[in-house]
Amino acid sequence: MQYHSMSRPDAGQRLAINERTRVVIALPDGTTFYSDRLYIGVAFDLMGNTMIPNVLGPSSGLPFLARYNIMSLLCGGRAMGTVDGTVIVNGETITPERYLGIWRTAIAEPLTAAQFTERHGYEIVAVLGGSLDPLRGTRTSWSSSPFKTFDDFEAAYRGHMAYYDEGWRFRIELDLRRDNAARDAFYLQSFLSCADQRDAAFIAFNPVGPTQMPCASMPNAQSDLFVATGEAL
Repeated sequence: MQYHSMSRPDAGQRLAINERTRVVIALPDGTTFYSDRLYIGVAFDLMGNTMIPNVLGPSSGLPFLARYNIMSLLCGGRAMGTVDGTVIVNGETITPERYLGIWRTAIAEPLTAAQFTERHGYEIVAVLGGSLDPLRGTRTSWSSSPFKTFDDFEAAYRGHMAYYDEGWRFRIELDLRRDNAARDAFYLQSFLSCADQRDAAFIAFNPVGPTQMPCASMPNAQSDLFVATGEAL
């Protein structure tokens, strides 16, 4: 089962968000053109008897965030929910100040994507896809991109992209544990944005077992956006 979930407190909802733990994943240096280190914030919320990972950030697009962006999102979202009890922690109410404090601790002690999988049992993948015609021939707007055109990206990853609708559309999943996956997801998203396909990317979680751990590096790069997929690259 793949989880693609974005939680936000809603004052009209009856059940509070019960956050059990939180993790901040550090992305590798060089993921983007910018020098700031980027992160993915993940809250584990208890729903019934199941812990569900939820990414902090927008419901579409890759939430690669600087530390201050994570705190800004929390201040305008979940921390506000602690005031009226729509967000609780381990089944108990918490003050906004204390809530932000436990997130600051998580930010100060980030995990790599591989450590996240080892400790929490999910691979974290960037899922991207869209229509191919508007992308073909699209040039990058980033001097730091390893792919000068979308066609270069497709040539590098063709064996890992899933094509459907008679080859008019594609989907790929990039396992963020692998070398250059976060970087290549960022630059693929920029191609999609240039082709007005800004909503064609998100983060998902796949439960994994010990035999599903990655064993090889990326090539210097799987696969309709909401169609069931197999194992991520």
